[in-house]
Formats: sequence, structure tokens, C-alpha cells
Amino acid sequence: MTAGRAIANPPAGQRLPQLELDCLKVLWETGQGSVAQVRAKLPRPLAYTTIMTVLERMTAKGVVTRQKQGRAFVYAPQLDRETARASALRRLLANLFDNDRNALLQYVAGIEHIDTENARRPQRPAGARAARRSELHPAIDEALL
Repeated sequence: MTAGRAIANPPAGQRLPQLELDCLKVLWETGQGSVAQVRAKLPRPLAYTTIMTVLERMTAKGVVTRQKQGRAFVYAPQLDRETARASALRRLLANLFDNDRNALLQYVAGIEHIDTENARRPQRPAGARAARRSELHPAIDEALL
């Protein structure tokens, strides 16, 4: 790939792994950044080479572009936040709600109702809250987005 060349958006429905999404969030916030700059803003410490590999894979997918500046590459988001959200929501709708928008809306309304009820209840110990949260929101929810 040539540095600085515009890359087409990734195919619709392409899933972004969590670390790629974390890197994109940094780039959406900053507009662009080197590997070191992205790494410094991530929520957890990771090796420089890990972030470099992730950004290179994202470049190959067309999710970010890169341009040589001095000795480093600077990465910029090619995929905008709204397109990423729409794609994730379409996958969620298809995978868990059989493309039934009303079912999704009813589910969301139900979660809001549960959250409102939970706000009125006395707080449980932290361990009990975490156990209850895992019952209501299994790990599969994170994998879909």
C-alpha cells in the first residue's frame, strides 16, 4: 500500500475487534496519531509493537490510512464513528433480533426499565452487583459490538 493513498471503506458488516475499536476511538478523538501517540491514550498498557501491528492490519483493511512523517507513520481514521455504529447495530439487529427493529426497541426499553428499578433499590455489595450484571449482560454482548 502506498502511504497517504485514500483507501475505500471496509466492507459493510466488518466486525472490529475490541483493540481495533479502542485505537479508532483514539484516532476519532485526536484526528490522527503515531503508534506512540495512540498507545499513550489507550485505556490499558500494551506493547508498542502490538499497537503497530494492529494499526498496520487496520490499514490493510482500509479502516485507517497512514502517511510517513519523518521516521514514523501517522495514522488517520478512514472509517467514521457513525458508519462503525451503524454497522455494529446492523449486526446486532441481524444476529440477536432477526432484523426485527421493534424487538430491539422493546429490549432497550426493558433495559432502561431495569436500570431505573435498580437505581431505586438499595445498593448490593460490589461482588453481588457484578454477578447480577453478568446475568443481565452476558459476555456475548461485548463480542457483538
